[in-house]
Amino acid sequence: FRSILLMVAIAFSASDALARIEFTNSQIRQGYLQRDELLNRLRAALYRSGIDLRDYLLHPDPQRAEQRRPEILKAREEMNDAIGQYRRDLPAEEAGPVDELQRDVAGYFELIAPVLAWDAETRRLQANDFLRTQVFPRNQQMLRLSERIRQMDNRQLAAGVIRVASVFTDFRREIMLIAGLI
Repeated sequence: FRSILLMVAIAFSASDALARIEFTNSQIRQGYLQRDELLNRLRAALYRSGIDLRDYLLHPDPQRAEQRRPEILKAREEMNDAIGQYRRDLPAEEAGPVDELQRDVAGYFELIAPVLAWDAETRRLQANDFLRTQVFPRNQQMLRLSERIRQMDNRQLAAGVIRVASVFTDFRREIMLIAGLI
């Protein structure tokens, strides 16, 4: 009779351990995919803002150029939103690169804010130099930073895999203990 009870205990323990493994694995995967999507949104908004800024500065038709301004401001909101969402579930010890990225995004938009008030003639005279010396280097810096954050995400994923492996190890221990009791 005891053997049957122990086998039932093994079955319940196995079921519980497998449910924990499945839940942990699902959480890790879902968190990684959400963070990856936010980084993709951030990069896409950065690219779009650069293209819109270039079009704003270089388009020969002043009216068509002005149509880019709201798109640039929209990209800023998208980037700030993505960073805010990314930060929400971030462990405090990993906030440094995200803080740096947020500062860089803010600095980028502070840099281009005066440019958005340039008239057509000023744009014609100063656009190429401004893009080459100010905008492109900052965009590259932000892209490098987003890659650092992606690497941080990969480390979080690896830590999650270790947590799942730990649950498996605990489960094996429980099985061995119960088997030893049998």
